[in-house]
Amino acid sequence: HHPSIAWWSAHNEPTDSQRTTSPSWRTRVRNVTSQQLPSWNKSVLDRWVKRAFERADDSRLTIAHSGVQPHFPRFDGTDSHFWYGWHHGEAEDLARRARLLPRSVRFVSEFGADSVPTSADFVSPSDDVAARWPDLDWDRLADEFGYDRATFELLFPPERFDDFDEWRTTTQLYQSYVLKTQIETLRRLKYRPTGGFCFSSLADPAPSISPSVLDHERVAKDAYETVRRACAPVIVVAEPLDDWINPGRPLEVDVHLVSDLRTPLDDVRVDATVAWAGDSRRWAFGGSVDADDVVKVGTVSLEVPDTLGELAVELVAVDPSGDELARNRYTTAVVLPPDV
Repeated sequence: HHPSIAWWSAHNEPTDSQRTTSPSWRTRVRNVTSQQLPSWNKSVLDRWVKRAFERADDSRLTIAHSGVQPHFPRFDGTDSHFWYGWHHGEAEDLARRARLLPRSVRFVSEFGADSVPTSADFVSPSDDVAARWPDLDWDRLADEFGYDRATFELLFPPERFDDFDEWRTTTQLYQSYVLKTQIETLRRLKYRPTGGFCFSSLADPAPSISPSVLDHERVAKDAYETVRRACAPVIVVAEPLDDWINPGRPLEVDVHLVSDLRTPLDDVRVDATVAWAGDSRRWAFGGSVDADDVVKVGTVSLEVPDTLGELAVELVAVDPSGDELARNRYTTAVVLPPDV
């Protein structure tokens, strides 16, 4: 409740990398080289500014730059900015990145996805957005309100939605999915090696189509409650499921309990249920969790049923008295292979 300066950062994103949805190998190579090769900004200017901060204020930590990946020659970095699931790739790619280069997720200070706010009177100068849909002034929204036209048209082409409300709701649900997936990933990696994270962003200062979870009127988007649950002191999480799975294939899902409490949790029970149309299977895991720790409590393993449709994994953690500590749910779809 007392906003303050925690540390000084001399430069935000000094590299020449591009935020783009383009899969071009040239773009990928350019982004990698901008992080790895020396540059005037990163190698010279930022160090000068960092020293100026340190001379002016020796009471706080100072870093040379933000959003710089581990790079040659020391393969060290600062905090990371990852926009998997928005500017490139998929939400689950953050977990894959962590496996390939653990140091890059020591502190992730920027991630998320844009969504259309609930308070959206600014979207159209007229009162009848529905009558004009989908022929809105998209250039105006991009120029004045931060609308990322290229990414929205790739992920949520307006012409594919019946009306504005359906389009807006879909963008908010997708934002929730990205934040849930990536916050749970980072919390599961707590201290191995993640030391913390900041998602982007909390609230808009003015009308905007942005990655905030509270709009400029402080009306919550769908992701606000999702983030609150994902940041609860105790959560039970599973590794993300694929979008779809095929009948008869093995399904193995690791289950973790994450506790930020300063006291241990003794004799915790985690109940796992995999449910599909007309049937379900259950597992129970038990044990203790040290203070401020993450524990793999078990693995849910089964053969994917032949019943097509939604398959859900539901997790509930309870204390010895039976009081609920945490709850979570994941879904996927059982579909036939494409050659069937």
